[in-house]
Amino acid sequence: TTRVPGFLGGSRPFALLLGDSLTGRGFQPEHHGWVASLSDRYSRKLDLVNRGYGGWNSRWVLRALPHLLPRWGPDAAQCRWVTLWLGANDAVDEWAKQHVPLVEFRANLRAIISQLRAAFPEAKLLLLTPPPCDTDAWAAHRLRQGKSSERSPQQVGLYAEAVREVAREHAGGESAVLVDIHRAFGGADGKGVSSLTLEDGVHLGANGSDLVAGEVLRA
Repeated sequence: TTRVPGFLGGSRPFALLLGDSLTGRGFQPEHHGWVASLSDRYSRKLDLVNRGYGGWNSRWVLRALPHLLPRWGPDAAQCRWVTLWLGANDAVDEWAKQHVPLVEFRANLRAIISQLRAAFPEAKLLLLTPPPCDTDAWAAHRLRQGKSSERSPQQVGLYAEAVREVAREHAGGESAVLVDIHRAFGGADGKGVSSLTLEDGVHLGANGSDLVAGEVLRA
């Protein structure tokens, strides 16, 4: 029989998507999942590997990264690009277990980037900033759970700026590119963000997913 490269048993180009639930939920078709949209866009050209974990922060991703990255061996050269989208959970208030201090968050991003570049030296790295949240919607969501809100637009803005800073450190070529989702969603004031999220004010609705997919494609 004839061996078809990249289809039956052969190596095939792929992209890795690493992050929290904003990435993990990206395959949900009912909300125009941004990963699903990209998968359709790159059908028969590129396989998308989703490594998004709900509730995770940069500390937990860094700790688990050696176990999250399969041993691709020579196929690692087939990785075309990697998205890294963290910060939404790191940015919660200090009393919440997911909180990661800003200084540590920057250091974690740098360490994750170093490992990704070692694993996939030929891949373009896309650094996504965390989006602003609809704090009123999130507070109502938490209240229904009998919990207090632990998110604020000001805090998320600081973590978005940290991603921008780390992206600038790796500027100077096409190997690392900033995808500023925070700014695309309206910036620190978060005006209009309610039309982009689900009723919890954090996770992406159809409009938000479409926006993220478009920003990643333009990068």
